[in-house]
Amino acid sequence: MPGLAGFIPAPDLNPDTSRDLLLKMQDTLTGPSSMERTPFCSPDVCATLVDANAQHPGQAHVIQENLQVWLDGEFYNRQDIAHDLKRPATSDGDLLIALLNTQPAALAQIDGIFTAVVHNSQTREIHLISDRYGLRPCFWSLMNGSLAWASEMKALCHLPGFRPKVNRQALNAFLKVGYFFGHDSWFEEIERLPPATIL
Repeated sequence: MPGLAGFIPAPDLNPDTSRDLLLKMQDTLTGPSSMERTPFCSPDVCATLVDANAQHPGQAHVIQENLQVWLDGEFYNRQDIAHDLKRPATSDGDLLIALLNTQPAALAQIDGIFTAVVHNSQTREIHLISDRYGLRPCFWSLMNGSLAWASEMKALCHLPGFRPKVNRQALNAFLKVGYFFGHDSWFEEIERLPPATIL
C-alpha cells in the first residue's frame, strides 16, 4: 500500500545503517513496481514515500529551500487554495509549503484526505500533519528517544529495539465497540496521529 515512513536517526546510527533501515521500512510499504519511491536520508531525518501516482512523479515529494515535504493523499480544493494564495496549482506539496510559509493557520482550509511529513532543515524540526478527519492513517512512536512514523504499523517493526506489546486497554475497547478510541493502536509503543493534528 502507498504511504509514508521515516525516523529521526539516533546520533550513534551510521549513515549506511540509517539508509538500510529506511529501505526496509519502504519495502514493507511497497506495492506494485510502478509506484514511485523517494528515499531520503540525512543526519537530521530519514524519510520515504511510496506513491501510487507514478504518472506524475515528484508531485508528492517537494523540496523548496529549507523545507521538504512528503505528502500521502490529495487536496480536493486545490484550485481554491491556489486562488487564495494567488499562485498556480502546481501540486499539493507545493501548496502545502506555500501555506506553511505564508499562513500556517490556513491549513484548516484544506479539504482532502492526506498525511504529510514536513522537515525544516534550518530549524531542524519535523512536523507530522493529518487531514481534518484522520482518514489517511499515520502511526508514530518515540523509540529509544527517537521519533519514527509510518502509514502502516508493520513498517515500524523494523526499528531497532522494537518489541511489540499489545495495548490491552485498546484491545478491550476494540472488542467492545469495533474500533479504537482516540490515538490508540494495537501496540502500547505506537500511537495513531489524531485527525486535524500537527505534531
